[in-house]
This record gives sequence, structure tokens and C-alpha cells, in this order.
Amino acid sequence: MTTTEETLRFARLQRDTLRGMGSLALAGLVPGPLRGMPPIVPGEWLERRVPALPDALIDAYADAVGAPRDGTVPAHLFPQWAFAMSGELLGGLRYPLLRAVNAGCRLEVRGELPRGRDLIVRGRLAAIDDDGKRAVITQRFTTGVEGATQLVNAEVRAFVPLAKGRRGDGAKKEAPKASAGARELGRFDVGARAGWEFALLTGDFNPIHWARPWARASGFRGVILHGFGTYSRAWEIVRRARGGLAELDARFTRPLVLPGSARVLADGDAIWVVDAQDGVVMEGRVVR
Repeated sequence: MTTTEETLRFARLQRDTLRGMGSLALAGLVPGPLRGMPPIVPGEWLERRVPALPDALIDAYADAVGAPRDGTVPAHLFPQWAFAMSGELLGGLRYPLLRAVNAGCRLEVRGELPRGRDLIVRGRLAAIDDDGKRAVITQRFTTGVEGATQLVNAEVRAFVPLAKGRRGDGAKKEAPKASAGARELGRFDVGARAGWEFALLTGDFNPIHWARPWARASGFRGVILHGFGTYSRAWEIVRRARGGLAELDARFTRPLVLPGSARVLADGDAIWVVDAQDGVVMEGRVVR
């Protein structure tokens, strides 16, 4: 496992992602009515060229999430380069983006991302589902290289609470559960500083993942693992257990508090990640 001291040197590589997230944070401070006209969805595609990532960063990330060092860039590392664009895609929305949380994602791998090549990244605001109490904002990204621009496709869904429901509004939703016939594919442990280490490797420095006072003030028992920290570890466990994986659609249902451990369960194409209390922190489906 890569230590924080070893990964600290990668922080300087996250400037673009930090800039994008900073733009979102600033947008979240501006009252909604001052942010202009409602956006048009789906929006236009934006395209950026991202310089080739250093091998040392890719290797450290692979070690952290259990991916192989096989000369390619793990597809689930895509937030490292795609989230820099989120500031442009979401910055003008009339939503309190400081309260947004990652609700889920769908990742499709059509081909391997080679190392040592500039990445061609395209992104768009795909959809907004707003019922007055919450908004679910969907972004889509494609990643490839010159001559093969759609090797990895990703859909990211963010949940934004808008207003508290009145007491008695609606029925309380039952917590998701793994099926009785699910079998364990593997498990992983995450240390108390796993959130900080993942931030250094991906650029997602949301303080709920590494600053305990901030996490507590946000309603969590302690710092929590990034959703993509769970997703990437689960992806690798499923891939190893089944000899390959091309597409996984997942929803984040419960925070994984650090330090912690989790098991990955499967029943056919259905996947669950459960914590030490058997609570489902992620549920998903292998699409193909």
C-alpha cells in the first residue's frame, strides 16, 4: 500500500482538478437566482487534451485500489482528469453544489487506455432530474487518445438536497440488502487515512474524506471513503473474480466510514459492497 508520504509528491499534479472543484465551491456560495438562466440539457460537448499521466502516479493509484501494473491507465481513474471539466459543466447551475454528493456512476470500457499518451477528454451536462426536494445531476465523459477517442465512457450522477420534506411526507425507504443467495467475491480493508491518500492521487479533496471535524459537521460519524474509492476497489475484485469486466453501473447508498472493511458480494449480474455492519454501501449491476 502506498503511504501518504509517498503520494504527497503527486499533489502538484492535481491543480486542474482542484481548479475545477474550486469553481464549483465558489458557485455554491452564490445565491441561485444570481446564477443566470437555467441551463440547456443536454448541453454541448466540451473537449480538452490532458497531458500523459506520469507512470509513478498511475502505479501508486493501481497499488492503492488493487489494479494491475500492466502498462495501461486504469479506466476508473477517470475522475482525475474528467472532474477538472466539471467546474465548467456545472458552475452556472442554480443549485447549492457545496451540498452535492456522488450518487453513482456507470463506467464502460471499450478499449485499454495506453500509458504515455495525451488523453482526449470530452464532457457534457447530460440531464437534470429536479423534483423540488432534490436534484440529480448527470454528467457524461468520454476518454481516449488521438485516433481512438471513445475508449472509456463514464456517466456520473450527483445528488443535491434542495429542501427538507415535511414530517409524514412519503414512506421511509427500506435500506438496500444483498440477496440471500449472494456469494463473496473478495474483500478489502481501508485505513484511517485512505481518504487523504485517494485525494492526493485523484485530486478530489472534498474535506469529508480527510478532515474529521468537517465530516462530523456534515453529519457523518467520521471521515468517509470516496465513492470512487469504493467503486474502483469493487471493480478490481469483480474483474479478478470473473476474469474481466467491461461495464458496471453502480449507486452509492451508504458512507463507508474510515477506517473500515468491506466485502464484495455477487448474485448473477448484481453486485453489492457491504461494510462490517452488513450495510450496503454500494449496489450495482454488471452490464456486460
